[in-house]
Amino acid sequence: MLPQTLLSILLTTVLSTTTIAMSLAPRDTIHASDMDRYNAVMSTVKGSQFLHLYLKDNQVKLDIYEDPSNALVSQNSFAPSENAPKYFEQEEKREEALQNEEAEAVNKDNSAANKDTGNGQAA
Repeated sequence: MLPQTLLSILLTTVLSTTTIAMSLAPRDTIHASDMDRYNAVMSTVKGSQFLHLYLKDNQVKLDIYEDPSNALVSQNSFAPSENAPKYFEQEEKREEALQNEEAEAVNKDNSAANKDTGNGQAA
């Protein structure tokens, strides 16, 4: 039988690997029939630009913006793959988790600040 700590490490590694393997990338949202066009569009993206990828009207939309002006450079639509809804759901969950982490950090900072100033202590 494996020691408890070794078993814990193995389980953590397996679960982490499974989570990583299940993560979808933005290109997973594009149907195979549109992949060449997607690759062509992506090859035009410059380092000073940022992307907004979203699902709308049963199409994967890719807007390219210029940084720092936020000027819209181009808009593209692609046929969605069967994984498109899963990707956007994954990203929504990831965003929620990040927001929760940020809120917890702010609450922790506020709590520490209140303790430092005596505002968090009972009278």
